[in-house]
Amino acid sequence: MLDAGWVGIFITALNLIPIGQLDGGHMLYCMIGKRAHQVAAGLIVSTFAYMLITGNITFMLMLFLILMMGPYHPPTANDHVPLGRIRPLLGWLTLAFILIGFTPTPIVMVTPGQ
Repeated sequence: MLDAGWVGIFITALNLIPIGQLDGGHMLYCMIGKRAHQVAAGLIVSTFAYMLITGNITFMLMLFLILMMGPYHPPTANDHVPLGRIRPLLGWLTLAFILIGFTPTPIVMVTPGQ
């Protein structure tokens, strides 16, 4: 059950990455508007750099899928509707879940005898 719980938390954290059509992308675009595109570009470049520096290509498939669907959030019908006081706070708290649930090296191959 522990493994199943970890997988659920990890998948939720991946969905909260603030890029494009992922839930985190929707939330960040709602809170900061088109500046979310700069955040998305920075995260994509950072991910490529991480994979080059560490030699860990674990996130290659996810990065490929994000690039195929488009890394930027499309504009909404009305980007100027105010969120109020509570919604931005809840949005930032929800995005902070990435710090809890994200694992930089989710899968490690261990050979017998180690």
